[in-house]
Amino acid sequence: MALSACQFGEASFEKDPNSQKSFSPNGTVFAYVDAYDEDLKIRENPRMHIIMSWLVFNPNDDLASLPGSRLEDMRHEIQLRDLMTMHFFPNTEATKGSQLESVLEESTILSDGRFLAHVMPEPEILDQSANFDDFVPMGSLRSVEISIDDAGFTPNQSTISGRLAIDIQRTINDPEDALIRTWSGAFAAPVIEERLAEKNVNTLGLTELVESLEPVVPNNLEENE
Repeated sequence: MALSACQFGEASFEKDPNSQKSFSPNGTVFAYVDAYDEDLKIRENPRMHIIMSWLVFNPNDDLASLPGSRLEDMRHEIQLRDLMTMHFFPNTEATKGSQLESVLEESTILSDGRFLAHVMPEPEILDQSANFDDFVPMGSLRSVEISIDDAGFTPNQSTISGRLAIDIQRTINDPEDALIRTWSGAFAAPVIEERLAEKNVNTLGLTELVESLEPVVPNNLEENE
């Protein structure tokens, strides 16, 4: 499944083989290198973030210039549709040929923290006739394997592309009927300027999500290194 990043990026996933449910964060895909901290000082170890959204917009535009009603609609839609974010600590982990894995149980990191991915399938929409028993949650153990096919950073073309395998499973803390899913696919993301990317991420209400995945690795993993 080969993709080449267009202006808004690309992503494509095969349906879950058992449920035939789709995962489609393929409206806009972009990446940026987080090289400066909140005090505008250069980070010793810059990070890379990739945002994959069902919502279609131009990540090279300043979204804050849009009318307020349009922005509210976008913030609402991005929370109710398929969304995925990926994070590399440091950004040099995102190199051609890299194979990395992220394992999260809720907010607990069970992998080595070099690569973290937050998979957010669109939430189930219940109508007024539904009751609490009609809601079936998704499993809370979420694993993502990434294989990076290309990571070219040149003045004329900065892109990152690769393949993904997503596995959502239930844990002993989940309800017995919690949903499980597997999706595989590919993505290609243009790398855009940091300040504009961060402003748009904030405008869309995603800043907390990006910052919530700081790599705090469990002690037992650190001891085994």
